[in-house]
Amino acid sequence: MVSCAVQNKRSRSPLPSSRQAPPGRKPPSPTPVDDVPEGVGDLPPSEAPLASEPPSSTPRREGARPPFPWPRGLVVGGLLAANLVVAYFVARRDRPLLATQVASFPVSAMPPSPPAPSASAVPEASPGAAARASVGPWGDLEVVEAEIALRDEVVTPDECASEIPAWGFAGHGKANVLRLVTSLGLDRPLEAALARTLDCTPARDGSRPSQASCSLRPDLAVVGALSPAARALVAAALASGQGLQPHRPVRRSRAAAERWVTGIPVAPAVRAQIRALLVPLGDDLVFFDRALVCSRLAEPADKVALVRAVAAAPALLVRLRVPERADVGALSSYWGAGDRREEVSALLASMASASGGGAIDVARLLPAFPRAHALAYPSSNDPPWDATASALAFFGKADDRPQDPADARKALDRDYRLVPREAGRLGDLVEVTAAGGGPAVTHAVLVADDIVFAKLRPTKRAPWLFLRLADLVTAHLGEGRPEVTLLRRRDAR
Repeated sequence: MVSCAVQNKRSRSPLPSSRQAPPGRKPPSPTPVDDVPEGVGDLPPSEAPLASEPPSSTPRREGARPPFPWPRGLVVGGLLAANLVVAYFVARRDRPLLATQVASFPVSAMPPSPPAPSASAVPEASPGAAARASVGPWGDLEVVEAEIALRDEVVTPDECASEIPAWGFAGHGKANVLRLVTSLGLDRPLEAALARTLDCTPARDGSRPSQASCSLRPDLAVVGALSPAARALVAAALASGQGLQPHRPVRRSRAAAERWVTGIPVAPAVRAQIRALLVPLGDDLVFFDRALVCSRLAEPADKVALVRAVAAAPALLVRLRVPERADVGALSSYWGAGDRREEVSALLASMASASGGGAIDVARLLPAFPRAHALAYPSSNDPPWDATASALAFFGKADDRPQDPADARKALDRDYRLVPREAGRLGDLVEVTAAGGGPAVTHAVLVADDIVFAKLRPTKRAPWLFLRLADLVTAHLGEGRPEVTLLRRRDAR
């Protein structure tokens, strides 16, 4: 299971508003690329436990006063009670948490549970401590950052392939890409071999060659010879468009990246290789050389562990704190979107009437479809849900079928209208496009603040998650500038 803890993610949000922003972490000082040595951060050796000292065998000297003659029953009873107390706390310390225990929050009352996904699709969640999010019309939220991991039985060693995807540089002409090749510090034969793989597609209008899209096809020898500085240059160039996406990059904050590597159940030497391939990208670290590591692994278990780690999705576990005597009417007005006010009002009222109030997983306050699918992977029998179909089904039933992509586009044009960003509320559809227009790259649904219900990746296997909107945009557009639009159903009240 991949471990995680709370992080305050990048403070930039593509959905600015007058609402109070969540507390942001102070961004770490960027590490110069040249200062990232290979193998940095190797795990420290474990300390050997201290040997217990043997009991003293010194005889009691003659004439010493004998101990007070305690009653035998009292002594035995006291020792037994002490042993029971010690055993209780040791058992609590060593008791493992089940995935279903850590993937949801306890609630005092819940609406009827939706059908559970198949066992192979239930994700493992490794949460950290809760952090307070901003307060708004949605109430007072607590957010926990977690890694949602695939189970071993849905991964095969064959998925750890050593074929390297092409390096795609959208919007970069031939001259720019050749300059990148010569700046990587490769020896002459490798540099020449890489340059020979250059393939450029002219700009569509034919008027600006500099806007052509070029690609390189490096082999394992080239990728393995890159220094940390050269690898960081490649990552930045790929991320300037959408060139990192085919590499299934793992992008985390610096602290989270170390936790991610440490949590991979492989030999320390393999973890050291993965750690050495992490390179800076903005305020984060990114790993995008899965094929290189796969080519060096021999054990099937190690290959499965690496695929699971790369496939792990960073997600948010979100719950709403309901204070004692809270304004249930105001909370129900927000969370009852989609004609569900009476449904959520009874639940919120029961929590507000409890002594000290309570807290509830926000998934329990959502319509049937997101309540059934949040923080879960599709089962093998599920239809191929993509991000747009999932967003359109937000107010639907748990067993709804996805719309055909062409029908989904027609539904967006016919049934939705633009709304101002500052007026966003639960259920509004979020459409993300690249700056300058073009087709949408993904869709999500606004939950509260800057938290969305979305699919992080377009594949059928991708889970449904709660995410920061900024993280969703980064996953799809890299470092490109996005345009975010809010849409609301025309018949919404």
